[in-house]
Amino acid sequence: MMVTETQATHAPNERRRDPRDDILYGLCRWLEASRRRSGTTAIAVADEFGCLVAGAGAARSCEELAAHGPLTLDFESVPLTRAVLGQGAAWLCAPASPSLTEEGWSKLKAGCARILGIDE
Repeated sequence: MMVTETQATHAPNERRRDPRDDILYGLCRWLEASRRRSGTTAIAVADEFGCLVAGAGAARSCEELAAHGPLTLDFESVPLTRAVLGQGAAWLCAPASPSLTEEGWSKLKAGCARILGIDE
């Protein structure tokens, strides 16, 4: 049996099966946990051009959220909760939902910024 780098860096009795070193993996897990906790259908993190970086929920929904994130148009027909992470480095987007409270949104945003290493 070949030992992977991940296995070699963790103690043999390590409970975690997945390392916390991978930023993208950690971000996706955080988004999925947040999505389930809030009951929203999708959450996406996009770059400044609207390209999906990471998401939770249906892939198509995440792509659409990412594309809408950095746009400054009036979205009367697309109710959207969005926030800038860092100084425009990334966007966090989710469909507007009463189940996503202000406190939940703040925790979600802070967690994404922490994982991405962005100072808020």
